[in-house]
Amino acid sequence: MWASSTFGIRTRVGSDRNMPTLPSGIRIWLSMEAILLPDRPFYPCPHGRFWYRDLDPAIEWDPTDSQAAPERFRLGLVPETRLDVAAYVRVLFAAEREPVRRWRGDWLLTLDRPNDLTDPDWDALLGFLGTQRTLAFLDLARDRCVKQGEARGRAGLPEDFLDFGPGLHGRPETARRLAQATTTIESIAAQIRTAEDEGDLEASVHGRNRLESIIEEADRTLDRFGPHRGLAHRVIADASIHLGLGSDAIRHARAFAGIVPGNDAFAAEVEDRLSNVVTPMFD
Repeated sequence: MWASSTFGIRTRVGSDRNMPTLPSGIRIWLSMEAILLPDRPFYPCPHGRFWYRDLDPAIEWDPTDSQAAPERFRLGLVPETRLDVAAYVRVLFAAEREPVRRWRGDWLLTLDRPNDLTDPDWDALLGFLGTQRTLAFLDLARDRCVKQGEARGRAGLPEDFLDFGPGLHGRPETARRLAQATTTIESIAAQIRTAEDEGDLEASVHGRNRLESIIEEADRTLDRFGPHRGLAHRVIADASIHLGLGSDAIRHARAFAGIVPGNDAFAAEVEDRLSNVVTPMFD
């Protein structure tokens, strides 16, 4: 049994009444599944922070693939407003006859129109997001963040704890994730080249943003002592090459060669590759 809403979205009456269906039959959900429950046993967090699950940028993943997204835990700032908490609310989709709803990497705050949504679908979705039901959901999500932060908040945690983020996939260790990132970078770079050849600016920008996320991820690990540090420099060097950050690429390639013996050739190759476009930061 179906009831019509004012936005062209059908809403199932009964136990699934919070499941909007777009005109094409695609179903959508807003989900706070990324935000850990306040009573779940987990690591502490600094005051004013909370734990949530985010994509792991070091692992290659195709949102159209049926495999679950590679995730890692991250610390976020406890949101103060509905707009703030929208950054941690996921948008899930399921086709008309698809039995399982899936997260395709979409966050409510940064949601772009998916390619498989029609104009009426998009209009209906935007209309739904402006309803009181959505605003009430955001209030519940924010309340979960606040309560989790209160339950897990601890004073005196070291600053580098903010960079701690255990993975939720088969490569949770920092060193393994960084090693995987070197392969991911080359795959993303190939996608960027294809997008630029085809004049697809949006795909090119998306790829570059992913490379920047990987650099940020690797850079955060440099302050922590361990065998991963050499790999972190290698990851930053590789990604910087494809982003045109020549000086950074050379600096981190040299650091990688200095930490991991036997990689002088890699540093020399990077310098030779970029010598015509940059001046090394140091000799």
